[in-house]
Amino acid sequence: MVEAMVGAIVSVMERMLLSKASQTDVDRSQALRRHFPLGKRILTWTNAKTSRSCLCVVSMITLSLPLSGCLGMPEGVQPVTGFEAERYLGRWYEIARLDHSFERDLVSVSATYSRNDDGSVRVINQGYDLKDREWSDIEGVAKFVESDSTAYLKVSFFGPFYGSYVVFELEKDDYSYAFVSGYNEDYLWLLAREPSVDPSVKEMFVARATELGFATEELIWVDQTKVKVETVEKVEKSEKTD
Repeated sequence: MVEAMVGAIVSVMERMLLSKASQTDVDRSQALRRHFPLGKRILTWTNAKTSRSCLCVVSMITLSLPLSGCLGMPEGVQPVTGFEAERYLGRWYEIARLDHSFERDLVSVSATYSRNDDGSVRVINQGYDLKDREWSDIEGVAKFVESDSTAYLKVSFFGPFYGSYVVFELEKDDYSYAFVSGYNEDYLWLLAREPSVDPSVKEMFVARATELGFATEELIWVDQTKVKVETVEKVEKSEKTD
């Protein structure tokens, strides 16, 4: 999801952009305005004196940052080996996450993975924004950092700027759940093939993540009750007829 993914660049960008704007400018234009919260944000402010707008599109994301700035993984986290990429393809539901600005107010979050012709992985993230009352989706690409038998990928939703997507726990029999981290302890997800999981999986996830230093007391358990159909377009149509 998204994963992955990647929100670290958003945080860096926010600090860099906001350091260039006065608090008045930020308050006036509500600078941290969400465009697409599942990995893409538009940070904007207006300078009243010069009537200029500074617009930065952020999708796990860009400025003059090192391309590897959000790669790597938290201490103690090890990617799954013996990974079978083809079995990992398909739809995954977000069961739990740590809070981030790019996913705030989202429910029914999911990610769908498929192969591109060049061997990379196509990523389609979608979610329902409770505040804006609308569905959103975004497409990105994931590439293996090492071999495709090691579950360590880099994900981008904007050009050459990537963030880590590390699967550090995976149900081996049918790939029914996955524990995923970003490049540090601020980014953590529990994904599953179904919109809900057995309580024992949640307990295992919390225990393992706590052991690795993640702030599991801050986990958000995602409401998946709106996920009823296969595509965003069908969901939008269903919402209109409800």
